[in-house]
Amino acid sequence: MWWTLFSSCVVLGLVLESRRRLLAVRALWNVAAPFLQAPRASESEQRKYVAELNEATLEIGAGLARAGGVPRRCAKAALSLGALVALLDAAELVRGDGSRPWLAPALSFLGGCVGALGCALIGRAAEAEARRLRADWATLIRRSTRDVPS
Repeated sequence: MWWTLFSSCVVLGLVLESRRRLLAVRALWNVAAPFLQAPRASESEQRKYVAELNEATLEIGAGLARAGGVPRRCAKAALSLGALVALLDAAELVRGDGSRPWLAPALSFLGGCVGALGCALIGRAAEAEARRLRADWATLIRRSTRDVPS
C-alpha cells in the first residue's frame, strides 16, 4: 500500500510539472504581446525595436523548443510508474499472507493511467499554444523584415 501512495505522489508531481510547462508557454505570450500589439516604431526607434525583437525571438524560440516534450515524457513516466508499482503490489499480494488489500495493484495502475492521460492532455494544450504563438511570431517576423530599411 505504501508503494501505491508513493506512486500517487510521484504521478501528481509529474502532472504538476506538465502544468508548469503549459504555464511557461502561456507566459511567453506576455513576452510576445508588446510586439504583436505594438504599432510600428518610427525610424528613430527602429534600431531599438529590432534589437528588442531579436532578443524576444531568442527567448521565445528557446521556450517553444521545449513546449510539449516535457509533458509527453511525464505521461510516459506516469504510465510506466503506475504499471511498475501495480506489478510490485501484485507480487507482494501473491507472495504475502493475504492480509494486504487486493485493491492496491488496481489503484496503482489506475493512478498511472489517469496521470498519463492528464499529462497527455496538458501536453496537447501546451503544443497547441506553442503552435499558435509560433505562427503569430513568424508572421510578425516576416512583417518586420519587410519594414526594416536596408
